[in-house]
Amino acid sequence: MHSVPNERYVLRTRRLGLAHSKCQFGGTVNLPGLVRELRGFALNDFPDYADDWHRLLENSDDRMSDIRTDVGSAVSLVRQKQMDRVAKKLATAGRVVLVGESGTGKSALAKRLAAFHSRAVWLTPEEFDNALVPFFEQRLGLRHRLPELLEAVPTETALLVIDGAERLTPATARRLCDLLARLGTSGSPWRFLVTVQSERWDDLARQLRASLNA
Repeated sequence: MHSVPNERYVLRTRRLGLAHSKCQFGGTVNLPGLVRELRGFALNDFPDYADDWHRLLENSDDRMSDIRTDVGSAVSLVRQKQMDRVAKKLATAGRVVLVGESGTGKSALAKRLAAFHSRAVWLTPEEFDNALVPFFEQRLGLRHRLPELLEAVPTETALLVIDGAERLTPATARRLCDLLARLGTSGSPWRFLVTVQSERWDDLARQLRASLNA
């Protein structure tokens, strides 16, 4: 009777195979590339990133704690059918935009969906402003740049929420597209959920298309 190899052995075999391939055919692999190759194993955060991830997720939890998902103790702002439909679309397409009038529960729905992901990062349009990004990173005490940190996420699935996208400017829309392109590569664990007020969606869609085609 043959024993089933434990995960540590399989992980070591995968790493040795990757090293052999690089030696045989040439090339190098950086940390995000190594994480992509080994995703599927129960990886811990890279030690240099662990504290940054703790701070970033704590900030996201603080943002989400301000969003109400229920009115009183009986009325939910999120319908299960909505939840199921958006969750299915996130799983298949990877990118979903929630469009609606102010106060219709877009952020509440995003918060509920975030709870089903082992990593959920909640950002606002202001965090894509080049003039404000350093202050955001400094305020949280991050030692690494935000895109670098997000790119090295070790989990199999992760959710990035951009809440209130109606406040994006043409410049910040371009930076959002750059981040989506960087994180949305083949095999990426990232799913993207954007909330925007309906009266601004047409303008924002044009900005995003222009940025993607630039």
